Amino acid sequence: MHPRQEPAKCAGAALAALVISAVILVSGYILWSMNGAGGTNNLPPLEITSNDFLFDSHTGKRIPGGLEIKAPGPNRQSIVQLSRTGFDAEQYPLLRYHISGYKQGLSVALFWRSSVSPKTTRFAELPKSFLEDNSFSLEHNAWWKGTITDLGFNIMGGRPGERLLIRDLEFSPPGPVARLRAVLSEWSTLEAWSMSSINFIYNASPSARLSPVLAGAAWAGLAGLLYAGWNFKRYRKLLPPRCSSGLLVLILIPWLILYGRWQINFWTQLDTTRQLYAGKSQEEKHQRAEDAVIYDYAQHLKQDVLPQAPARIVILRKAYRDYLRLKLQYYLLPHNSYNYDSLPQAAYLHDGDYLLVLGSIPGLRYDTANKRLKWSQGRQVKALLLDKTNLGSLYQVKIQPGKQP
Repeated sequence: MHPRQEPAKCAGAALAALVISAVILVSGYILWSMNGAGGTNNLPPLEITSNDFLFDSHTGKRIPGGLEIKAPGPNRQSIVQLSRTGFDAEQYPLLRYHISGYKQGLSVALFWRSSVSPKTTRFAELPKSFLEDNSFSLEHNAWWKGTITDLGFNIMGGRPGERLLIRDLEFSPPGPVARLRAVLSEWSTLEAWSMSSINFIYNASPSARLSPVLAGAAWAGLAGLLYAGWNFKRYRKLLPPRCSSGLLVLILIPWLILYGRWQINFWTQLDTTRQLYAGKSQEEKHQRAEDAVIYDYAQHLKQDVLPQAPARIVILRKAYRDYLRLKLQYYLLPHNSYNYDSLPQAAYLHDGDYLLVLGSIPGLRYDTANKRLKWSQGRQVKALLLDKTNLGSLYQVKIQPGKQP
């Protein structure tokens, strides 16, 4: 063979090794799935038709094969029930669905009750995906068992005017094809922006049974062994210099697939960010952000309750320096916030200070009749309740000059 043809021959062998490796790994996964199917492979899927949806006519309408539902709006929800119940959950752990019209802030969760816990409603949020045809596995959900007695979808968030299409629903037994479809859906799950986005991406649903990174490594590793065997048979060397092009193929193709998946996720995140914030004022951006509830609460305190001049505010919270108290401290600027404790430190309080109690704190209570905040070991401080919401309560400390709290 001409020396110039050797790199092309080796690259072709590397490609063949990747194909054979993929066939071996997928076949092995299918055989493993069949062994664990427990005799459910022959069960037909349970199809959900548009007539199986039970909902308020003001929230949506039936479409061929499914439902068109209106977005309920921020901090609101819509309930859609399914009449298809009475089946054994463990025999049908794979949900196949087609949901389109997803927007930022809109979420869909499957809810159910079963004979195992008939008085408790369980929820599982359906992940957003690059694909339109998705599968969601409930095999490892500890509460998906027993006879299903109640079933439906909980739709939350979104903005007025948005429409969500839910169709092509069916529950499938854990057969090999259904499991492969579920793995593909897990690997195509859209990851929204998070605190770790700048440094890390799962490349799949966080609850995925198989990591695409590990699967890619196994794919490339097995292909490398096959390629080394081909080299040894042909050249009596595991990796002759003339076949380094094949090694490049073995590394580059799996890496490019993982990189392409990351790039698609990044473009989707970028498009979502553009839709939310492009062309908006700073105030509008805050109103559309995920922490809009915290921002609105801070603006309410600053504009309606607190004085215009910077005040001294002590923020109290059961959890130590969690997201709510840290973000609220930022939005309360230029007020001077002290954000350290869960209970008041009476010795350091001054007349006119503000106490912002976020959520409920065990041991801390307000005596309305005597206008005093009381906590453990008989400690107390006189305070006026100025504002109370679901997020927190704002008090103003009242201490007479020359007296201890």
